Amino acid sequence: AEDNIVRLLDFLIDSIIREHPQDFTDKGLSRLGRKAYHPSVFIKLYIYGYLNGINSSRKLEQESQRNIELIWLLGALKPDFKTIADYRKDNGDKITKILERFERFLKDKQYISGKTISIDGSKIRANASISVGLETIEEKIKNWAEQLSVYFEIMDQHDTDDDFHGSEEKERLIDKINGLEKEIAKLHHENILLQSNGIKRYSPTDTDCRMMKGREGTHFSYNVQTAVDSKNKMIIVTKVTNHENDKNQLEHVVKEVRTVGLKPENVIADAGYYKMESIKKVEESGTQCFIPINKNQNILSDEKNAIKFRYLPQKDEYECSEGQRLILKIKKKLDVVRNTLMSSYESIDCGGCAKKKQCCGDKVNRIKWRHEDQDWRDEYEKKIYSSYGEYMISKRKGMVEHPFGTLKTWMGKIPIKLRGIAKVQTEMNLYHIAYNFKRLIKDVYKRQGLYIVKVIL
Repeated sequence: AEDNIVRLLDFLIDSIIREHPQDFTDKGLSRLGRKAYHPSVFIKLYIYGYLNGINSSRKLEQESQRNIELIWLLGALKPDFKTIADYRKDNGDKITKILERFERFLKDKQYISGKTISIDGSKIRANASISVGLETIEEKIKNWAEQLSVYFEIMDQHDTDDDFHGSEEKERLIDKINGLEKEIAKLHHENILLQSNGIKRYSPTDTDCRMMKGREGTHFSYNVQTAVDSKNKMIIVTKVTNHENDKNQLEHVVKEVRTVGLKPENVIADAGYYKMESIKKVEESGTQCFIPINKNQNILSDEKNAIKFRYLPQKDEYECSEGQRLILKIKKKLDVVRNTLMSSYESIDCGGCAKKKQCCGDKVNRIKWRHEDQDWRDEYEKKIYSSYGEYMISKRKGMVEHPFGTLKTWMGKIPIKLRGIAKVQTEMNLYHIAYNFKRLIKDVYKRQGLYIVKVIL
């Protein structure tokens, strides 16, 4: 039909490739054999497939033979599943370039503004099922070393026998010994790999993924980071990582957003990204952060027991809600974990205080630590707990939760087909293109009418 979305997909991909032909050359250059498929065939096929929840090369082969939309889109070409799979595996750079050109188009046409973005991470199960751990490796090395000793003993017992030299039995023993020595060397290499990366388990089928705990249990997974724009709820960045939590990802995601030519004014995220050192660096670069404060147990205990501390800058000391003074004891000590300078303040005498047990615990007096940039931290806390801060944080779920829900619906039971972080990034780029394409149809062309597609492009 004239208003079918495959017409838009066809026009969009052809326009991008026509404008940048040097980036999308034919796969084969030989004069012999069948002529190579044009790259646009596979790019259209994959975007259509991921847009409709079809990420299997075998299913894409079937659809290209019976699906009227794909028959029209591919010009009745019917590549086999192996050719389809190889293109996705070997041409991640071309898929990345399509994503970059598409994102540039969305930015130039102001479908993406980048003024307010929300970031989040989600665990995507990897295509890896075999698990190898330190305990398993050490046990195997021990068992195989014992078996190797048995083979050597047999060799020693028969070595003096003239009939044993050159016999088939000796050749078999030598082959077994060589095989075991290779396996033991491989296990030692895997042991070093685990220890050097600081992990307890890994998958030999995909060494880049990591054991992560998600809503569906603990599996080998990737932590996929996304940044979503507030204007039309389109994805700006999709970054595949193998870090289990989001705590250290804020700066990296914001940097990726700036790489595509956008400078966000506001960044919204959940408490999993709360790390004051990272938030401060992002805010110093001109971007306001709205990330809930992840309070530790001491702060929660003080709030529960109505214990408060007020800093007195003239005296450079604290005063607690019970009237106790906390005077300076240690000035500007380096906190190795946070890489910041902190000063320590200790109360004079908490012995007669009614809240001593709740406040001090087993210690004689209460100790209060103050960061060198505590004034900035206090201002950030005021901003987060203000009505505007609470409003900004409330916008997060409506922006960034929906894309992950949609993508995981498209992914199905086996979300990732490829292995290795670089190739998984290629798959996520395809999902990224497909999701934004669908948002483009829903938020723009459904309202304005599909017949002005060429005018808009």
